[in-house]
Amino acid sequence: MISDDVARQCSWRGTEAKKCVRGMKITLGIRTAFKQKFALEDADFDRTTQKYFQYAQDRLSRSAKKMKSSS
Repeated sequence: MISDDVARQCSWRGTEAKKCVRGMKITLGIRTAFKQKFALEDADFDRTTQKYFQYAQDRLSRSAKKMKSSS
């Protein structure tokens, strides 16, 4: 739903340089669907989502290296 390129510009809590996604409507919608499908707690969703944003730049870097090595 959120690309790695967009995710690297955001963070769970927000910073001066990155937009906070914790209270966004899209985040709340994804949280609701997550809880319906997996019957887990809010803390599980928060932990998973935080990691997604935290490692977005790493995923982009790995993807770029794979593309470079395959050409």
